[in-house]
Amino acid sequence: MRTIEQIDITQPIDKEEFCMIFESQLPLNEVEKKKLREEYFPLYATFITQGGVPAAVSFEATKNVFLSQETQIKERNGHKIS
Repeated sequence: MRTIEQIDITQPIDKEEFCMIFESQLPLNEVEKKKLREEYFPLYATFITQGGVPAAVSFEATKNVFLSQETQIKERNGHKIS
């Protein structure tokens, strides 16, 4: 597995790498980690496979949906994800 520095979001990434980006930068609880795997990664994959959306745009869109829906994370620590 690659390190977070080696992950290139301009290319499609797998579930483990997708989750690693979020989990390494945000203080997520187990429920939030489960949502990443079961809700947000499938959304990201759908953008790429069904919508033909470039990987980087798919990642940014999914990240924005995640952060807008999971507002408790930002309120909890004020962290930003890059």
